[in-house]
Amino acid sequence: MKLYMYRGDGRKMFFLGLDVGSTNCKLVIINENAEIVYKDEKPVMGDVIGTVDSMLKRSQLEVPSVQSAAVTGSSRYLIAKHLRTELVKSEIIAHALAATSRHEVGTLLEIGGQDAKYITFQNGILKRFQINSSCGAGTGAFIEAQCRRLGIAIEEIDAYVKSADEEISISGKCGVFIESAVINAQKMGVKKQNIVKAVCKAVVDNYINEFCRESTILEPVWFQGGVARIQSIVKMFEEALGVRVHVDDECNFMGAYGMCLTAMKYMDEGNFDASLLNSPENYTKKYITCGECIENCSLLGYCIGEEVLFRIGGRCGKYC
Repeated sequence: MKLYMYRGDGRKMFFLGLDVGSTNCKLVIINENAEIVYKDEKPVMGDVIGTVDSMLKRSQLEVPSVQSAAVTGSSRYLIAKHLRTELVKSEIIAHALAATSRHEVGTLLEIGGQDAKYITFQNGILKRFQINSSCGAGTGAFIEAQCRRLGIAIEEIDAYVKSADEEISISGKCGVFIESAVINAQKMGVKKQNIVKAVCKAVVDNYINEFCRESTILEPVWFQGGVARIQSIVKMFEEALGVRVHVDDECNFMGAYGMCLTAMKYMDEGNFDASLLNSPENYTKKYITCGECIENCSLLGYCIGEEVLFRIGGRCGKYC
């Protein structure tokens, strides 16, 4: 039985979720039955607000009216202020909500652009989580960087791994050391496909060493994030962990999908009206000294004219 939700004028409701990461922004819109009706992904390229604005305009061609919006990702506080929504959640919560809403989950593996996460559940309730340490050697951005160095596309990784004919060792917890090993392998004339396979293996080994060595893997195991689209890495996880690793068809959009569910559940806190948004080019930025405590933090203010609409930064979290 489907539950239909309507606006006051009788039209169906739609809910927007954004996962504004360090490398890519993902946008998802769901209907009243939590079905995805629109999705989009775009590189951030250093312009977070501009990227979000262009994606919103594109989405409005397909879904003109959205009832509520919620945001996660590394730039979530900035974008939430820009969108004027109160619904902001961590990536842990976003991914956990999405996974458990669609599947039975014991362990959730997630590898994003700049970080990785490990989450376990008991009876559908989040039990424990970890986020990787500072090194990015086990992240999507690291894989992209090595692909650029080798002159291949991300989409070609699986084909290269399948054609590998020799096991070589590229190991280490530090991304700089692994990159040096890749450069050295190239200089020595190692086949490109063998280097690609070794890089994938290093990503998997680093993740397992970071999260899984002293952990009990609870099944079913699900893998989310853009890296989960690489079948070779999925298979390497299965071999290393000795369990089947499931991947949702929307694995790279699950953070945004989790925020859609949040926007639907708490719609009154995430009221969204695209017509009220300021154009990114109208903002001017200036640094502001807070002065509200002894830390005296330097904040980045977003202004229109002389009016400071909102501010971001500081160490205490007041202006996150």
